Amino acid sequence: MPERIPVAHLVNYGYEGEIVLLTQITPPAVLPAGEMPLRADVNWLVCQKECIPGEATVDLALPGGMGEVDQATASAFEAARQQVAQPSPWPACHSRPAGCC
Repeated sequence: MPERIPVAHLVNYGYEGEIVLLTQITPPAVLPAGEMPLRADVNWLVCQKECIPGEATVDLALPGGMGEVDQATASAFEAARQQVAQPSPWPACHSRPAGCC
């Protein structure tokens, strides 16, 4: 989850250190044999006193098949999932239309 980062009289939200950003990837119905390439175009801001934009295209070759994930990787993903905000179980509304609140 993003952290509060105070900057003078303002507060920014961002990340420090190593992070895990979760996204859903849907593979094709039929997986090809061998490695499967995965590519993403990413951009970011590095901020301290000023923000400097960065961007890159990153590539990863995933092994074919449904192999086992090592424990360190599985633990990192599970910890990231635990930090994802969940919807509130309580109903809320801003005005009082019929049937609300």
